[in-house]
Amino acid sequence: MSLYSKNPVSKAKKPERSAILISIKPDFVQKIRAGTKKYELRRQIKPVRSLPEMMVIYETAPTKQITGFFQCTTFWTSHKDTIWDSGIDQFWDIYSEIYGLNWWEFYSYFEGVIIGYCLKISRYIDIEPLKLQEIGINYAPQNMQFLNREQWLTIFDRRIEVGTTEGGL
Repeated sequence: MSLYSKNPVSKAKKPERSAILISIKPDFVQKIRAGTKKYELRRQIKPVRSLPEMMVIYETAPTKQITGFFQCTTFWTSHKDTIWDSGIDQFWDIYSEIYGLNWWEFYSYFEGVIIGYCLKISRYIDIEPLKLQEIGINYAPQNMQFLNREQWLTIFDRRIEVGTTEGGL
């Protein structure tokens, strides 16, 4: 049976916020596919409606296409249902094995940042690659961008059932 036999956001409360598009480098997308990257790290984040949240992956250059999506089931947190703020150093010391990157990449990414954000990756699924323009988007998001219901349905309908991974479940 498919991980997503039914559309998980078919009854979104706000249709203009049916899913969130995020940009991720191809080497990290490969680690997500393989199930070795279980959390996505961010320097900043837009507020989410509620969890779980569908996160659509825009794979950056050289791919430059939407290639999959996953369900974000929780934020890594020191407070219930909020973003973690335990400090960058402590965050690395405790959870470094699950990020899919090394110490240098981690510290380079978070240089100058006091608080970072972490999204749990669950139920990753590939889609037939899709250009941003095919869903009416002209530029890749620098961080995150909300997708409306129509954009999400276009992406969801392109899912590939073979080779899905649990991606950290």
